[in-house]
Amino acid sequence: MALMELYDKNIFINSSCLHCRDRFINSRRIIASCNLCDALWHNDCIQNYDFSNKSCKCTIEYVAKSFNNDNINSMTMTSYKPNWLDVLRGIFRIIVLLTMTTIMYIIHQLGYTTEQNIRGYINSIINLLNITIRINGLDNIDPNIKKSFVCNHVSFHDTLIFNQFPKTGFLASIILKRRFLGKLITSIIPILFIKRGKQKNTVELIDKFIDEHSSILIFPQGMMTNYKYLTKFRTGAFSTKYPVQPIYLKYDKDVSSITMFGMLCLDSLSVEINVMELVEKNIDESPIKYANRVRELMATKGNFQLSDVESYDVID
Repeated sequence: MALMELYDKNIFINSSCLHCRDRFINSRRIIASCNLCDALWHNDCIQNYDFSNKSCKCTIEYVAKSFNNDNINSMTMTSYKPNWLDVLRGIFRIIVLLTMTTIMYIIHQLGYTTEQNIRGYINSIINLLNITIRINGLDNIDPNIKKSFVCNHVSFHDTLIFNQFPKTGFLASIILKRRFLGKLITSIIPILFIKRGKQKNTVELIDKFIDEHSSILIFPQGMMTNYKYLTKFRTGAFSTKYPVQPIYLKYDKDVSSITMFGMLCLDSLSVEINVMELVEKNIDESPIKYANRVRELMATKGNFQLSDVESYDVID
């Protein structure tokens, strides 16, 4: 079955297995989908999954019953297949990227990195991949108001793309800090690192970060997801003392289903960064209701479909 056929049936929402966290696109293992909420696992992972930390609204009994009654859809994911010209483009870009990164690594090791050459390195990657970025709604941003920006998370490209966004801090998994590009980004952009599933004082840390840096950008879905959907939001950004300002990304291609090499093979990629108006929290509104209200506003404005899949079990 082709990938887009699965998307048309509202099946592929989360891009990685909710148990082992491996991206579906990286292997041809059988994938299982729950009919109640469309959550996804590898078929050989679902029987080992701890449903007491479920990532969907299903009860343990419902999922077990669905699985036993064959209401779990088994399928394989078919990845994007580049033609030979695309492959040559991808190989050329790998060579250029390795060269650029090696030079940047040497500069970094010698202690000569500056904000200018790091941003130049990131912009060179964007130009190499022929990514066109357009930002809409910048007039909606009031620099005098402290806030959390919340945005959908679609691709590995998201971090690169926000290099073009007006300067703001980021909330990121500690995993980013272990990567060379992550180390470079942290030297020019303030980043609050957390350990997903282990951090106990995230809200306090976000408040403190905004106190110091005026704003922070958060991906409240907690994982990369289908570019047509908004999965449930985690409530950290909606539990702070500051309002949130929604942003949504719109890609012209389904980058959520393409391998890293496949991304290098694409001839071009266009993305819009759309900034919505600030959304204040209502009096006595709970963080969950606040998050759901913002998610619905984003879905309406950005023409997304809502999904009940959530990522509360993600652990770094």
